[in-house]
Amino acid sequence: MNWIKRAHPCLALIVIAGFGTSFAAQAAKDPPITPGLDPGGPAIALISDGVDYTDPEISKRLARDGEGEPIAFDLVDGDVRPYAPAETSDGTNAAKALLTAHPRARLVVARVDPQDATSIAKAMVFISRTPAKVATIAITQMPSDAPALMGQAAQAAPATVFTLPDGTPAPELKNLFVWSKSDNVPVYSRGSLPDQFASTAELSCWIENGVSITELRLKQASLTANCDAATGEVQTVQLEGEKPQQ
Repeated sequence: MNWIKRAHPCLALIVIAGFGTSFAAQAAKDPPITPGLDPGGPAIALISDGVDYTDPEISKRLARDGEGEPIAFDLVDGDVRPYAPAETSDGTNAAKALLTAHPRARLVVARVDPQDATSIAKAMVFISRTPAKVATIAITQMPSDAPALMGQAAQAAPATVFTLPDGTPAPELKNLFVWSKSDNVPVYSRGSLPDQFASTAELSCWIENGVSITELRLKQASLTANCDAATGEVQTVQLEGEKPQQ
C-alpha cells in the first residue's frame, strides 16, 4: 500500500474508495509474501488472474521497493497481494514462463478479473507507474468492452509497451500492442502465449539497449538482429541469402 501511494497517490485514493473492506482485512485472506529484497535486473510486468507468489520460483523474482515490499497490486480484492492458487488460475504458469523467457528480469504483478474490463484498464495504469517498461497481458478471453477501455489506458501510458495473446479481438488497440517476428525482422502483430512471453522479454532487451518505445511502436527501428534477454546482448542475425559478415 505504501508503494501504491508513492507511485500514484490519486490511484490509491480511487482504489481505497472503491473497496469497502480495508487493505489489511483483504490481505489477511491471502498467504503472506515471503520477506526479501529486490532481486535487481530489468522490471517486466504481468497482468493476469493472479499468481501463487508463495512458489519459490516466483517469490525470489518479485520486484520490490526500497523497503522490501513487492511492487504488486490486486484489483480484485483491493490489496497488494495478487494471489490466486496455481490450480485455479493461469497467472502462475504465465509468470513462470515469462521469467523463464527473461532470466535476468524481476516481476511486477497485477491481478485482475478477466471479465472486468475496468480492472484490466486500471491495472495498466498501475503498471505504467512502476519501473516496468514492458508488460504482458495474459488474458485470452476478454469482455466486449475491454478493447476500448484498454486502448484508452494504453494511450495514457505512452512510456509502457503492452503485449496481447493471439486472437484478442481489439481493433481499437492497433499500434498499441506488440509483437512477433517475421523473417527475422520485428513486426507488430499478436502471437501465441509462448511467443508473447518471448516477445515481451525481447522487447525489454531492446529497450535496455537504448531503442526507444516510440521507435518500437512505430516500427521505425531497424532491428535486423536478435536481442538476447538472457544476456542483454544484441546478436547479429544472418538473413536468408545474405553473405556472412566478415
